[in-house]
Amino acid sequence: MFYSVLLGGEHPRAKLELHDIVFLFADRIEDAYDRLRAAWFAAPAKVHIDGWIELDGLDGYRIEPSEEPLAPGQPRLYCAQLGGYAASVFGEAHPFHLVVAPNAATAKRQAKQAAAGSLLSLHTDALIDVDRHLLDSSTHLRLTRGEHRAPIVRSEYRQMI
Repeated sequence: MFYSVLLGGEHPRAKLELHDIVFLFADRIEDAYDRLRAAWFAAPAKVHIDGWIELDGLDGYRIEPSEEPLAPGQPRLYCAQLGGYAASVFGEAHPFHLVVAPNAATAKRQAKQAAAGSLLSLHTDALIDVDRHLLDSSTHLRLTRGEHRAPIVRSEYRQMI
């Protein structure tokens, strides 16, 4: 199963909790705890999961592991971290959107369309080509047209014990 995992934790030079996103294949999220802890860039004792998306496909494409990188011109899986503001709320909101697109510009447009109307001053804070940022650098994504189930989204705090 493919997972997009939002990690949260502390850094000695930060006053606030920091976050990062990790992409990997695992049979179950619990099977990935050691790899997720090792991927955290700061205090490993304080890292935790703030949410994850479990998917076997998206936008009409099945997502599977492969030893071969995607060929040029093939659709790619992107993760867009958007930024925006809610009226009368201090701070910036950062929703994430996974999309399959032929290029980065299309991915940005698709992610913003999916979030349209939800935040003020909507903008892209980060756009990640997921295949280039898998936790296991020897693994790649294979996207093939096909049926898949709907993504399972979990937004919850989970210690990796």
